[in-house]
Amino acid sequence: MSNTLLHHKIALQYARVLFQQAQESLCLEPVVADIQAISHLFEQVTELATWLNNPSVPASERKSFLVEQLDSDKFNSLTRRLLVLMEEQGRLGLLPDFCSAFLALWDELRRVATAEVTTAVPVPDELAERLAERVAQAYGYDKVHLRCQVDPAVLGGVILRFQDQLLDGSFSGRLDRLLSRYTAN
Repeated sequence: MSNTLLHHKIALQYARVLFQQAQESLCLEPVVADIQAISHLFEQVTELATWLNNPSVPASERKSFLVEQLDSDKFNSLTRRLLVLMEEQGRLGLLPDFCSAFLALWDELRRVATAEVTTAVPVPDELAERLAERVAQAYGYDKVHLRCQVDPAVLGGVILRFQDQLLDGSFSGRLDRLLSRYTAN
Protein backbone atom coordinates (compact mmCIF):
# COMPACT_ATOMS: atom_id res chain seq x y z
CA MET A 1 0.00 0.00 0.00
CA SER A 2 1.41 3.40 -0.95
CA ASN A 3 2.17 6.01 1.71
CA THR A 4 -0.44 8.36 0.26
CA LEU A 5 -3.17 5.73 0.42
CA LEU A 6 -2.12 4.78 3.95
CA HIS A 7 -2.21 8.44 5.00
CA HIS A 8 -5.73 8.81 3.56
CA LYS A 9 -6.89 5.71 5.44
CA ILE A 10 -5.43 6.92 8.74
CA ALA A 11 -6.89 10.41 8.25
CA LEU A 12 -10.29 8.87 7.51
CA GLN A 13 -10.11 6.86 10.75
CA TYR A 14 -9.43 10.01 12.76
CA ALA A 15 -12.27 11.78 10.92
CA ARG A 16 -14.73 8.98 11.64
CA VAL A 17 -13.83 8.96 15.33
CA LEU A 18 -14.33 12.71 15.72
CA PHE A 19 -17.49 12.65 13.62
CA GLN A 20 -19.04 9.89 15.71
CA GLN A 21 -18.05 11.54 19.00
CA ALA A 22 -19.45 14.88 17.85
CA GLN A 23 -22.74 13.25 16.83
CA GLU A 24 -23.02 11.41 20.14
CA SER A 25 -22.19 14.58 22.08
CA LEU A 26 -24.74 16.59 20.07
CA CYS A 27 -22.12 19.12 19.04
CA LEU A 28 -21.59 18.16 15.39
CA GLU A 29 -22.21 21.62 13.93
CA PRO A 30 -19.64 23.43 16.14
CA VAL A 31 -17.08 20.72 15.36
CA VAL A 32 -17.85 21.06 11.64
CA ALA A 33 -17.21 24.80 11.97
CA ASP A 34 -13.87 24.02 13.64
CA ILE A 35 -12.83 21.64 10.86
CA GLN A 36 -13.91 24.13 8.20
CA ALA A 37 -11.73 26.79 9.90
CA ILE A 38 -8.75 24.42 9.97
CA SER A 39 -9.32 23.50 6.33
CA HIS A 40 -9.50 27.18 5.45
CA LEU A 41 -6.19 27.76 7.26
CA PHE A 42 -4.55 25.12 5.05
CA GLU A 43 -6.03 26.76 1.95
CA GLN A 44 -4.67 30.15 3.04
CA VAL A 45 -1.22 28.91 4.08
CA THR A 46 -0.37 26.28 1.49
CA GLU A 47 3.07 25.52 2.94
CA LEU A 48 1.60 24.71 6.37
CA ALA A 49 1.14 21.00 5.59
CA THR A 50 4.74 20.76 4.40
CA TRP A 51 5.93 22.49 7.57
CA LEU A 52 3.91 20.13 9.80
CA ASN A 53 5.33 17.10 7.95
CA ASN A 54 8.91 18.36 8.04
CA PRO A 55 10.93 16.14 10.41
CA SER A 56 13.52 18.91 10.85
CA VAL A 57 10.89 21.09 12.59
CA PRO A 58 11.19 20.29 16.29
CA ALA A 59 8.14 18.65 17.87
CA SER A 60 8.13 21.41 20.50
CA GLU A 61 7.71 24.02 17.74
CA ARG A 62 4.79 22.12 16.19
CA LYS A 63 3.24 21.69 19.64
CA SER A 64 3.53 25.42 20.45
CA PHE A 65 1.92 26.21 17.08
CA LEU A 66 -0.92 23.84 17.92
CA VAL A 67 -1.40 25.32 21.41
CA GLU A 68 -1.49 28.80 19.88
CA GLN A 69 -4.12 27.73 17.34
CA LEU A 70 -6.24 25.89 19.91
CA ASP A 71 -7.28 28.93 21.88
CA SER A 72 -10.09 27.70 24.14
CA ASP A 73 -12.52 30.25 22.70
CA LYS A 74 -11.87 29.15 19.12
CA PHE A 75 -12.44 25.40 19.11
CA ASN A 76 -14.80 22.88 20.62
CA SER A 77 -13.23 20.66 23.30
CA LEU A 78 -13.71 17.54 21.12
CA THR A 79 -11.79 19.17 18.29
CA ARG A 80 -9.02 20.27 20.64
CA ARG A 81 -8.69 16.81 22.16
CA LEU A 82 -8.45 15.11 18.78
CA LEU A 83 -5.86 17.60 17.52
CA VAL A 84 -3.77 17.12 20.66
CA LEU A 85 -4.01 13.34 20.15
CA MET A 86 -2.89 13.72 16.52
CA GLU A 87 0.03 15.87 17.65
CA GLU A 88 1.04 13.37 20.32
CA GLN A 89 0.96 10.58 17.75
CA GLY A 90 2.95 12.60 15.21
CA ARG A 91 -0.01 12.84 12.82
CA LEU A 92 -0.46 16.61 12.41
CA GLY A 93 0.77 16.28 8.84
CA LEU A 94 -2.46 14.38 8.11
CA LEU A 95 -4.62 17.40 8.93
CA PRO A 96 -5.42 18.37 5.30
CA ASP A 97 -6.56 14.79 4.51
CA PHE A 98 -8.34 14.59 7.87
CA CYS A 99 -10.27 17.81 7.16
CA SER A 100 -11.27 16.59 3.70
CA ALA A 101 -12.44 13.24 5.07
CA PHE A 102 -14.36 14.85 7.93
CA LEU A 103 -16.11 17.35 5.66
CA ALA A 104 -16.96 14.55 3.22
CA LEU A 105 -18.67 12.69 6.09
CA TRP A 106 -20.57 15.89 6.90
CA ASP A 107 -21.67 16.26 3.28
CA GLU A 108 -22.70 12.61 3.15
CA LEU A 109 -24.88 13.06 6.25
CA ARG A 110 -26.58 16.08 4.66
CA ARG A 111 -26.87 14.32 1.28
CA VAL A 112 -24.62 16.91 -0.40
CA ALA A 113 -22.08 16.06 -3.08
CA THR A 114 -19.59 17.83 -5.32
CA ALA A 115 -19.26 17.40 -9.06
CA GLU A 116 -16.55 18.69 -11.35
CA VAL A 117 -17.61 20.29 -14.61
CA THR A 118 -15.20 21.11 -17.43
CA THR A 119 -16.27 23.30 -20.35
CA ALA A 120 -14.55 25.27 -23.09
CA VAL A 121 -15.94 28.57 -21.81
CA PRO A 122 -17.14 29.71 -18.37
CA VAL A 123 -20.57 28.35 -17.41
CA PRO A 124 -23.15 31.07 -16.64
CA ASP A 125 -24.45 30.90 -13.05
CA GLU A 126 -28.03 30.11 -14.08
CA LEU A 127 -26.91 27.18 -16.24
CA ALA A 128 -24.61 25.91 -13.46
CA GLU A 129 -27.53 25.96 -11.00
CA ARG A 130 -29.75 23.99 -13.41
CA LEU A 131 -26.98 21.48 -14.06
CA ALA A 132 -26.38 21.05 -10.31
CA GLU A 133 -30.11 20.47 -9.73
CA ARG A 134 -30.27 17.86 -12.50
CA VAL A 135 -27.22 15.99 -11.19
CA ALA A 136 -28.70 16.05 -7.67
CA GLN A 137 -32.01 14.64 -8.96
CA ALA A 138 -30.36 12.00 -11.13
CA TYR A 139 -28.17 10.68 -8.30
CA GLY A 140 -30.57 11.16 -5.38
CA TYR A 141 -28.78 13.98 -3.56
CA ASP A 142 -30.39 16.97 -1.88
CA LYS A 143 -27.73 19.31 -3.23
CA VAL A 144 -24.76 19.14 -5.57
CA HIS A 145 -22.03 21.77 -5.61
CA LEU A 146 -20.26 22.27 -8.92
CA ARG A 147 -16.57 22.94 -9.27
CA CYS A 148 -16.35 24.52 -12.70
CA GLN A 149 -13.17 24.46 -14.77
CA VAL A 150 -12.46 25.95 -18.15
CA ASP A 151 -10.41 23.98 -20.67
CA PRO A 152 -10.43 25.27 -24.27
CA ALA A 153 -9.41 21.77 -25.48
CA VAL A 154 -12.96 20.61 -24.70
CA LEU A 155 -14.07 22.66 -27.75
CA GLY A 156 -17.73 22.61 -26.68
CA GLY A 157 -20.17 20.67 -24.53
CA VAL A 158 -19.56 19.45 -20.99
CA ILE A 159 -17.40 16.91 -19.18
CA LEU A 160 -18.91 15.94 -15.82
CA ARG A 161 -16.96 14.05 -13.16
CA PHE A 162 -19.16 12.86 -10.33
CA GLN A 163 -18.08 10.34 -7.73
CA ASP A 164 -16.51 7.52 -9.76
CA GLN A 165 -18.18 8.40 -13.05
CA LEU A 166 -17.04 10.44 -16.02
CA LEU A 167 -19.74 11.64 -18.40
CA ASP A 168 -18.14 13.11 -21.50
CA GLY A 169 -20.56 15.18 -23.54
CA SER A 170 -17.82 17.33 -25.00
CA PHE A 171 -17.26 17.96 -28.67
CA SER A 172 -13.64 16.78 -28.37
CA GLY A 173 -14.86 13.56 -26.69
CA ARG A 174 -17.31 12.95 -29.51
CA LEU A 175 -14.56 13.48 -32.07
CA ASP A 176 -12.30 11.04 -30.21
CA ARG A 177 -15.04 8.38 -30.13
CA LEU A 178 -15.81 8.91 -33.81
CA LEU A 179 -12.13 8.63 -34.68
CA SER A 180 -11.83 5.42 -32.61
CA ARG A 181 -14.77 3.86 -34.44
CA TYR A 182 -13.40 4.93 -37.80
CA THR A 183 -9.91 3.53 -37.12
CA ALA A 184 -11.38 0.29 -35.65
CA ASN A 185 -13.19 -0.45 -38.93
